Amino acid sequence: VVLPKTGEIISVFTPKNDAASTKGLGGRSILPEDYGMLWHFSPAQVPAFTMKGMLIPLDFIWIKDGQVAEITAGVPMSQKLVQPTEAITEVLEVNAGYAARHKLEKGDKLEIQAAWGN
Repeated sequence: VVLPKTGEIISVFTPKNDAASTKGLGGRSILPEDYGMLWHFSPAQVPAFTMKGMLIPLDFIWIKDGQVAEITAGVPMSQKLVQPTEAITEVLEVNAGYAARHKLEKGDKLEIQAAWGN
């Protein structure tokens, strides 16, 4: 994922199968600053995520058609459910505070360069 206004790149994990999808970033005690997990939804939907097994807090960057639709920042490990308020096409999970540190805002364009399922 490329942040066009800064040129920064976020390397992402994408779930390869149902087991990887269920686990997500669960069990990781460290996530490098420039890494995240990217989920793709087609058609657009309002997905629900749990923080089960999470050892680090996250920011959820909800994306619709290549633009930041919403940001749920600083989600604690203890939170039961996280979801956007509208249908989205992708969600990017990154370290808590990432969105603020990189000045991401609703409406920002993101360039997603990922091969789904790889």
